[in-house]
Amino acid sequence: MKADVVIVGGGLAGLTLARQLERELPRAGVIVVERTELPVRERTHKVGESLVEASSHYLRDVLGLADHLEARHVPKLGLRFFFGDGSPRPLGERLEYGVFRPPGLRPEDDFTGLLVPSHQIDRGRLENHLAAELRARRLVRRVASVDLDGAGAHVVRLEGGDTIESRWVIDASGRRRLLARRGGLARTLPHGARALWARVGESLRVEDWTSAPGFVDRMWRPGVRHLATNHLVGPGYWIWLIPLPGGATSVGVMSEPSLAPIEPRASLDALLAFLRPREPELAAALERAPIEDVRFLDGEAYDATQVFSRDRWALTGEAALYLDPLYSPGIDFIAIGNTLVARLIEADLAGRPIAGLARISELVFQQLAGGYLEQYRGAYRLLGAPLAMAHKVAWDSALYFGTHALLFRNGALGDPAMLGAVRPALERARRLHSTSQAALRAIAARSPGPAGGWLAHGEVDVLRELYAGLAPALGRRALEATLADNVGRLGAFAEDVLARAARGEPHALPIRDAA
Repeated sequence: MKADVVIVGGGLAGLTLARQLERELPRAGVIVVERTELPVRERTHKVGESLVEASSHYLRDVLGLADHLEARHVPKLGLRFFFGDGSPRPLGERLEYGVFRPPGLRPEDDFTGLLVPSHQIDRGRLENHLAAELRARRLVRRVASVDLDGAGAHVVRLEGGDTIESRWVIDASGRRRLLARRGGLARTLPHGARALWARVGESLRVEDWTSAPGFVDRMWRPGVRHLATNHLVGPGYWIWLIPLPGGATSVGVMSEPSLAPIEPRASLDALLAFLRPREPELAAALERAPIEDVRFLDGEAYDATQVFSRDRWALTGEAALYLDPLYSPGIDFIAIGNTLVARLIEADLAGRPIAGLARISELVFQQLAGGYLEQYRGAYRLLGAPLAMAHKVAWDSALYFGTHALLFRNGALGDPAMLGAVRPALERARRLHSTSQAALRAIAARSPGPAGGWLAHGEVDVLRELYAGLAPALGRRALEATLADNVGRLGAFAEDVLARAARGEPHALPIRDAA
């Protein structure tokens, strides 16, 4: 067999890349090789059910899946955090961050809280839909080996003896990391956290766990908090609660073992043993709930020393990178990696040289990955300091809205000229990010901060403005100007808010008292 592109792996990364190539390069011959027969069980055992602003744009607009997402998945109400300091304080009395009732909202007003639509997804349901619509040839087989040829005549050998000769090979094999391990590219990164998670066969709603005064009234109507990706945060750990289609809930713990030890086994008893002294309300809810499955992952972070090659191979998804699920970046990196791969294949099949594009794609991808690693490395030591975490979520979110999400939603990360043009601004943002993470550590060292109260996403000026800037589509000149302006705003926030708090001056975040 012969092909223009062989994608090794038919999970989310491989299936979305195949769909993107079909839409953008319909004449390319694409084969997807996957060892698992589809359809898979819908509530499958994968971390990565929450979309954010870049990945939502990728699935909805680039891949044309908006109707499927709106009909078959759950609308998302942003990120919500309940920060704890390790004291036995009920959930409703902890410092809360998220989208709240906006000023002047009338009871009859329809308000979702979001200018940019996003979703909580069922990975199995989405992958089954993608596979059902796939027009590229798909082989349900296991790959035995891959022989890379710098001249572009790669050979993919399948179990059973068949071979495929292909101009391009893309590794989307996930944690098997076929090409990275084979080529000596696999690299361990200085970050790691254990994950223990379960699927619960009913809706878990944090508002059902508390009668704290004013807690429900902060929202525009009861019961909407559960539409967010809710995070319960404490010393050395954080927990996600994500609503899934069909009324189920994904519940997971990420912990740094030296700070918040968790037993390394896939067991409900291990999960409850971790939760009872730290999050007793959640533990009690799980004890009453129908548990569908439990999974464990010793989540050491890793990447590859090279992701894109002028010799017509590339890595995407978890074959390229795994960092941490906090802020849900996994599908963003699928979206960015797939788009860079698609541009390389497009240029190559059109007869254009790709060495320069491969080089700039590598630089930008590694720069973005390095920024995420910077915000995760050492972060678990901040999780028990509510004031530092409120500043951290505000900063990390503002950086994301103002740079990464802005560029991807406007097509810049697939444009070679723009990639070169924006590198200086991204480098300045990276330096700000590094100094800001140091400031956050200083804030945590000074004081744990307020135990209660609430912080509205829309009342932090820089967050509100940079988030609103994601909605309009921008031309190239407007995008360059907006990015430069955004980095300037980030610099001002770093100095006027983070640096002041790090020096022990009164913090500037508009945190309201719980009363």
